[in-house]
Amino acid sequence: MELGLMYTYRLLALVIAATMLVVIWRRRDWREQLYAALVFIPFVLRGLGVK
Repeated sequence: MELGLMYTYRLLALVIAATMLVVIWRRRDWREQLYAALVFIPFVLRGLGVK
């Protein structure tokens, strides 16, 4: 049960990280890209299981 929840949590974190990559790629304004990158890093770490 706990293992399934952990994998679900990691999958959701990676999905959000992928969404942030799309935002970084498509936006022209450097501020929006910076904010998306700042959000991207913690979600990738959480998805990989690094605390």
